[in-house]
Amino acid sequence: MNPRNCVAVALLGALVLAACSNADMMNDGPSTMQSALGDARIENARHSSACQGADSLPKVVAELDLHNSKMTAIVDRMHGAHGHMSHCSGGNWDGLSRSVTDMHTAMSDHEQRMRSAATIDAARSECSTHVAAMDEMMQGMMGDLTGMSCMMGG
Repeated sequence: MNPRNCVAVALLGALVLAACSNADMMNDGPSTMQSALGDARIENARHSSACQGADSLPKVVAELDLHNSKMTAIVDRMHGAHGHMSHCSGGNWDGLSRSVTDMHTAMSDHEQRMRSAATIDAARSECSTHVAAMDEMMQGMMGDLTGMSCMMGG
């Protein structure tokens, strides 16, 4: 085989692999979203425990920074998964979209309230309120995913 044909075959193979990878991602939207929600629930519980165990406002702020970092990555994953689900049917795609946006807003609001907390008790209270609201939001998102199916070409 001449070198030009080898390059053409290699390029064709790379395109096929890329197409298959993209197809897997598109078919896997609901399970990717469920995985991200599972990770968000774990992080939410971890954040709650860390907030309640903190004994000073500087420790709460450090915990908040860690929580924001972890949740930003998770919410970005959710947003990416949702972006690959426009061809899906069933479930509540629009509700899921609103919830991803609402989760981002809730994180921003939580950060502002935590940073303005005057006492450790106020910070712990805000953390508890936030964790409960996020739990409720995630439960709703799981409901939005119920019955959702993503098939190529569908």
